[in-house]
Amino acid sequence: EYWMVIAGRLFQAAGASVIPATAMIVPVRYFSPEKRGRALGTTAVGLSLGAALGPIVSGVVSGLVSWRYLFALSILAVLVLPFFRKYLDDETGTARTIDYVGGLTLAGTVASLLLAITQGSWLLCGVGVMLLALFLLRVRTAAEPFVQPAIFRNKSYTLGLVVAFVLTGLNFGLPFMAPQFLAALNHLSPLAVGFVLFPSAICAALLGRRGGKLADDKGNRFLFAIAASLILLSFVMLSSVVGLSPAWIGFFMIFGTVGQSFIQIAMSNTISRTLSKEQTGVGMGLFAMLNFIAGATATTLIGKALDAGSA
Repeated sequence: EYWMVIAGRLFQAAGASVIPATAMIVPVRYFSPEKRGRALGTTAVGLSLGAALGPIVSGVVSGLVSWRYLFALSILAVLVLPFFRKYLDDETGTARTIDYVGGLTLAGTVASLLLAITQGSWLLCGVGVMLLALFLLRVRTAAEPFVQPAIFRNKSYTLGLVVAFVLTGLNFGLPFMAPQFLAALNHLSPLAVGFVLFPSAICAALLGRRGGKLADDKGNRFLFAIAASLILLSFVMLSSVVGLSPAWIGFFMIFGTVGQSFIQIAMSNTISRTLSKEQTGVGMGLFAMLNFIAGATATTLIGKALDAGSA
């Protein structure tokens, strides 16, 4: 049945990936740079509330019925789409064809390289490298490629993507490892894990708009410095208390989760300011896509390390 879970997750992720991308594009498109931080902070509130309630709801559903019903919860998102659509205008962009070949070769590249790490297969690694070469060739030769090479001539934008990719990969260790440690070392149930992580997500939600306001008033660098300090503190302290009382885990997760929320606001705001209005959709969409790839890469590497018995 595992292959069915993976297949279902693919379809679920294909739809769900639109949400965080839209959450970044809408504030960038509809708010001036002077007010954009507050708008991005508001979207961070929604994402943090989801992160707060998700583990608890999942734990309740898994405990009372079955984990299989968790996939059905995603259907609830359809109910809010009409309200979301109500506040958007009818402005359309230039009609373009979708480069399915480029998209599939990129997806194949990422999947092959991640599977190569997980399985320890040189064959899959070779397939990934070959698909990457085909993707780069496609980008250079297609009339309307999946990724426009011209956007990377913007050096500030390109540098921002590199920094965001590394930061997202590093930060993904917190939400990925904490539940596993709490389950394996503290022997907590899924519902109990959700309650341990609940305070950190709520704090991130409560402080999201404050972080956006700081970005507008003090600048993105100021917010970035605060975020980096909070994340560093969380990493250092969690590495010392893993396996001890879950209360310590929950407390130090607050610093890391709030820092992650702030750093996402700072990076989104910074990168959006390097783009022209015509490049906003493609640029922020690419930013969101790389965040997903960074998260997938990080979880694969961390999971491989954990399977190998890393402490």
